[in-house]
Amino acid sequence: MPSNDEQIQAILSYDAFRWAVENLPPGKTIDDVRFRELVTISEEDVLIHARRSGFPPSVVAEGEAARWAHDSICLVEDGDRWSIFYTERGERSDLATVESHAAAQSWVVHHLFENAKVSLNHRWWHAHPDERPKRISDMD
Repeated sequence: MPSNDEQIQAILSYDAFRWAVENLPPGKTIDDVRFRELVTISEEDVLIHARRSGFPPSVVAEGEAARWAHDSICLVEDGDRWSIFYTERGERSDLATVESHAAAQSWVVHHLFENAKVSLNHRWWHAHPDERPKRISDMD
């Protein structure tokens, strides 16, 4: 099993699927495993790391760096609130507005964690259609 730090880096990289394929247990394919069989850390572990060490600049641009960012999640202070948006090819897609930097960090970590969960469970669900969750809240 990869270390907690390796798992955190995979979640924060926006490329958890490739990381998972490279770290599969012996004899397993990506169709054989679910998110929780590959990732043992919690969303809170990722948030603690992000608050202590920051986000990778290739994934999240904050403050002034967000003005020039491309293909990034951006966090920008906007008066007494924080705007979270995605920028791609010069176009901005608004994602959320929250009341604090801490709330913005939490929002981004939740977004990245859920993205990893969906991408890592996707192949398993297709290989096991009778076991797909009926509701998003049933995903693990």
